[in-house]
Amino acid sequence: MNHLRLCCLALCVLLACACARQPATLPPEQADAVWQRYLAAASPALPAASRYQLSLRFGREGDSHRVTALMWGNGNGPLRLDIMAGVGVSVAKIMETETDFLIYAPHEGRAYSHEGPQKPLLKVGLPIPLQLSHVFSLLDGEYAALFGERHGKAALDGEGVPSFQLLDGPLTGSLSLRNDGLPSLWKQDGGRGWTMRILYTDDARPLPRRMELHHADGHDAVLLVKSREHPDVPFSEERLRLPLPEGTPVLPLSQYRDIRSR
Repeated sequence: MNHLRLCCLALCVLLACACARQPATLPPEQADAVWQRYLAAASPALPAASRYQLSLRFGREGDSHRVTALMWGNGNGPLRLDIMAGVGVSVAKIMETETDFLIYAPHEGRAYSHEGPQKPLLKVGLPIPLQLSHVFSLLDGEYAALFGERHGKAALDGEGVPSFQLLDGPLTGSLSLRNDGLPSLWKQDGGRGWTMRILYTDDARPLPRRMELHHADGHDAVLLVKSREHPDVPFSEERLRLPLPEGTPVLPLSQYRDIRSR
């Protein structure tokens, strides 16, 4: 009898804990206050130019890869990304504009291109669910460029953090916000796709320093900002171009092999 009573008590405790972890409705006035802090943080005064040195580790448990990268661009216009697998070993050079995406693979001596308003995800070379412009905007603190300016349903997630349904940004799903309005966790498709946790610097104006991405199928990626610079003068048009060696064949982007095969 005592054993049965203990089992019933344990079951009640487990059920109570499960109920406690369920999302709770967020009062409208509290949701609005948090979202207004997000909007204030999401539309910063953009620097004239930005340059980031990055480290990316990606793959599955027991089969991970690591590359470093240099990304640079102005507040608008073309963006550049060079990816290295070691000191001086370049595996891909990428340029993205409003309508064009060009990637050059030095070891192949080939380039791959895409034209059109629909920009490809960086998974052509790096398996993350973001465009190059998404990464650049995120690191610059331009969060509205990813997550939008309007929200739908608001609730407290399982950790008691305000979470909002996204409505008008390029990324869909839900976004959890810190008390100061900064994005802390993005979940795609209710957590059935990608999730991205964002960690920040301790500066007076915090900026993303680490992004931890996980997919429900077991893929992981960690993007770490090793250094950031904001030159006073925008990069020249020449500095943002991706010149190709004479005679380089240019193929459709659909034929580009994943960086892990290099």
